[in-house]
Amino acid sequence: MKKRTLAAGLFFSILLISLYSQETETIPVDKETQWIVGFTALEGIHLSTENLYLTHSIPLIFKEKLQSVRTHTFASGEIIDYRRFIIKQALTQAIQELISLQKQRDQELFTQKKEYEKQKAVENFEKQIEEKKQRITYLRNLDPKLIEFPESKPILYKDDNGKLFAPPKFSALQYAEEKGVHVLIWGSLEEVQNFLYLEINVFDRVLEKTIFTYKEGGSREDLYKYFGDAVNKITTLLLGREWASLLVSAKPQNAYIKINDEFKGLGSVELRYMQPGKVKIEVSSPGFKSEEKEVELSPHQSAEYDFALEQSRQEDVFIETYPQGANVYIDSLWVGKTPLIIEKPFVMSKLLLKKKDYGDYFTRIGPGSPGRIEIGLLKSYIDPTDYQEKMALNFYNSFGAFLLSLPFTLFSFGLSYDYANAGFNEESRIFFYTYRWGVFINCVLFARTIYDLILYIRAGDRPQG
Repeated sequence: MKKRTLAAGLFFSILLISLYSQETETIPVDKETQWIVGFTALEGIHLSTENLYLTHSIPLIFKEKLQSVRTHTFASGEIIDYRRFIIKQALTQAIQELISLQKQRDQELFTQKKEYEKQKAVENFEKQIEEKKQRITYLRNLDPKLIEFPESKPILYKDDNGKLFAPPKFSALQYAEEKGVHVLIWGSLEEVQNFLYLEINVFDRVLEKTIFTYKEGGSREDLYKYFGDAVNKITTLLLGREWASLLVSAKPQNAYIKINDEFKGLGSVELRYMQPGKVKIEVSSPGFKSEEKEVELSPHQSAEYDFALEQSRQEDVFIETYPQGANVYIDSLWVGKTPLIIEKPFVMSKLLLKKKDYGDYFTRIGPGSPGRIEIGLLKSYIDPTDYQEKMALNFYNSFGAFLLSLPFTLFSFGLSYDYANAGFNEESRIFFYTYRWGVFINCVLFARTIYDLILYIRAGDRPQG
């Protein structure tokens, strides 16, 4: 029984110490704001003079095609690996600091100081060594989930002052650590009997392994033909997700192109590295019938779509705002976002334009309206909620002032009446005139109260958006 009690006590003591250290120790943080990628020149093996230039030209081709990838998205498993990598870095640093402290302590024993000074210095080092050991124990037991890590980072393409890194002469891991990159793209080019054998490797420093290898052989012309597939696969690795490209061309050249309800450009739009899946394409232009198409983009697909709009027989009106993206309402019915082409209403209707952080715009639209309406929205510097609260406060203040003015008027009227009955005509006349001015002030304050009430009601009825 005693043994069980002691064991339970020991277990809870260890648990409490662990929890305490989790709360008091500093959790390592991710200090790198970018995901760094480096390219090296190819290692040339038995290359003839005429092929030496390929050791630089081929990596530069890959770099040129891949540099448009600007953001890397981390998969859930990848995030766990990076969290462990951060712990590993912190642990390595702590161990190095521990070794340094132990060396300093040992050196202190052989200094020419007085004994009590030497003892005090050694005790100080012993205290730091013990703290560093606790830190190492904490890091070894730290749950990686406690470390904050983003879902994505911008990509930085690192080089040697505008040039490719030299080929690694030792392991890719050591070379990546030396150059301070997360991903190293390197390889070799070997010539055998006038044939070229190309190898491209993508090495991940955090995972400590090669995550992609591309091998191909043939003549120089053959190698250039095969680059597309390798570039697509490396693009997927750099993005961290599947992707697709979309090119939309339209006639007339000033046609507005929207992708998934978002304006993208005029006449021609190219979108690279989109999420594969369903995509909604809308093309419109004043005086032409709008076209809409929903397409399905497959991974690595480069899709092209051409639109030739037909002229519209119905009379349309083109609505454009500066800035774009304002919501358009016709008689309280939402019809889309600017830039927008709609059919003219058969009767005069109310046109409302709304955009966040900008003032609402009201006008009338009907059969006689021009074919193009351009409106510059004004930036709103008043928060609707603050404005409503301000109008409420103004109304309450006006109403309070009106109520406070009433007793003064009634009091003046009573004194005038009392002095007149008592035969004090002069005093009665003074209070009578005071009473009349009081009535005037009451009327002014009452009118002000009604005015502030109307503003308060209008502020409460302001449309949201």
